[in-house]
Amino acid sequence: KFHKRFKLPDEVVIDDYLCALLLRGALLAQGSMYITHNYVCFYANIFGKVTRVAIPFTDIISVRKCKILKSIPNSIEIHTVRKKYFWAS
Repeated sequence: KFHKRFKLPDEVVIDDYLCALLLRGALLAQGSMYITHNYVCFYANIFGKVTRVAIPFTDIISVRKCKILKSIPNSIEIHTVRKKYFWAS
């Protein structure tokens, strides 16, 4: 599935996780996170609305555990050069 969803033919998936990506405001997109040797990727398809994110490790400044929306523990923040991403399990 990974290679159909992402045009990264040389990447090998190390592991994948079911999780949700925080989009605008309090909107969570339920999908799959894929970890490869060079990327953190996320894919969701909610009622035909596709969300696809591929973050190169070289863009990542920090990764930390956090709490999002003041009520969802065990969340992860990935801070890149351009943006912060929040995932919840």
